[in-house]
Amino acid sequence: MPLVTCPACQARTPSAAIRCVQCGALPPVCADCHGSGTCPTCSDPTIPAVTDFRGLRVCDRCDGKNICPTCGGRKRQWPAGK
Repeated sequence: MPLVTCPACQARTPSAAIRCVQCGALPPVCADCHGSGTCPTCSDPTIPAVTDFRGLRVCDRCDGKNICPTCGGRKRQWPAGK
């Protein structure tokens, strides 16, 4: 299992952990969606919504699911391991 460094205590913790196994800190808020869990491209009001012939949203980042591709909708993401 890959390990990441906790930004709070600098200890190594599994990347699949919900909290740091050493200090209990939560991972930082996702830098891509800023903690909303939704796709930044779909949520941007300045970008017009593009739909296909069935009326479903077309998005090249999330495939129309409106879930953040970086954090998977979890709203928090451990920084990349070193």
